Amino acid sequence: MNRLEIIRPSGAEQKISSLYSDLARRGAVAPAGNCPVEQSAAFLTLCVSQSCGKCVPCRVGLHQMSLILNRILEGEGRMEDLDTLERLARAIRDSADCAIGYEAAGSLLDCLHSFHDDFMAHIRSNHCTATFVPVPCKLGCPAHVDIPEYIALVKEKRYADAVRVIRYDNPFPAACALVCEHPCENACRRNMVDAAVNIRGIKRMAIDNAGVVPTPDPLPATGKKVAVIGGGPSGLTAAYFLRLMGHSVTVFEQRKKLGGMMRYGIPRYRLPE
Repeated sequence: MNRLEIIRPSGAEQKISSLYSDLARRGAVAPAGNCPVEQSAAFLTLCVSQSCGKCVPCRVGLHQMSLILNRILEGEGRMEDLDTLERLARAIRDSADCAIGYEAAGSLLDCLHSFHDDFMAHIRSNHCTATFVPVPCKLGCPAHVDIPEYIALVKEKRYADAVRVIRYDNPFPAACALVCEHPCENACRRNMVDAAVNIRGIKRMAIDNAGVVPTPDPLPATGKKVAVIGGGPSGLTAAYFLRLMGHSVTVFEQRKKLGGMMRYGIPRYRLPE
């Protein structure tokens, strides 16, 4: 009987595995605010390094596309480079033997079509036109609250100012401090190191220590009237900001009290009345 032999990964294999884990973690929290041309070039370079070199589309085609993209990023691109990239990408997508080739080519085709203006801007003036929100946690927040700003204010113990920053985009900071699903933490850059910052906990700290923070005064009356149907979180948010803009607002709600899901859908032990 042959002996059972346990093959342990070598030091080099363990290191490569660790690098891929780090890369996956970084990719999960990569902000959408990066230049799409740079993102395309970085992804293509990664695919080139992963290619086994067995088929010509991967071995030669991906490398050529990478060279063209780098030339565009260096300000030396030409208009005909875009046509060349598209022809190469279509050929590689249709003829590559494995997913590395056709997925890399397909991704570049999508970027060429979706961000055509950015590729053109890089060729014409060597700059990007992307207008995404560059802060990943702010982008991950459904209300786009300025999270870094209020975290900095909490650090300085300026809790009332932190609440004002939250309320600028979200009129219910106390409710969200208790029951928010904190998707912002999934996009937190701290995930690259170990784990996300406890953003919701910091928000609750601001709420618990701020005391009563008065709402801002509305703008002068515009004379316009607005009817809001439904007194749930969405309707009350709309009414809040409309009133700040100076409009006269009436909220119509079929239940006896306002609040919608905040009042009737969330248990009291999670969100006290």
